[in-house]
Amino acid sequence: MAPPEPDTRYQDLVASATELVALLREFQAEPWAELVARGLELIEAGDGHGLDRIVALRGGMGSFSDLVIHPMNRHPIAEDRIDEVNNRLNALRATVLATARSLQRDLDHPSG
Repeated sequence: MAPPEPDTRYQDLVASATELVALLREFQAEPWAELVARGLELIEAGDGHGLDRIVALRGGMGSFSDLVIHPMNRHPIAEDRIDEVNNRLNALRATVLATARSLQRDLDHPSG
């Protein structure tokens, strides 16, 4: 029987959230970059409240889930990069939120 795969969710979350913060800052999407960065800082310090902060970013109208990088939203982006950048934003956002929720569930209901 093969040994279990190591749980890489924490490292994946840190890497994805770091990339997400960089993308948000590149296109001047504040305060979202600061909110993700603050959650990431707490997570890296071992504070589970960082997961709560990240998960709380998703929500209803006007939430982080609705963010679109676009010149109409005063983001400095060339028209020919809008789709590429927003596809990357959506992928990172989904990964960060799903991984944070998964880790949060483990903290709420540890197994073993």
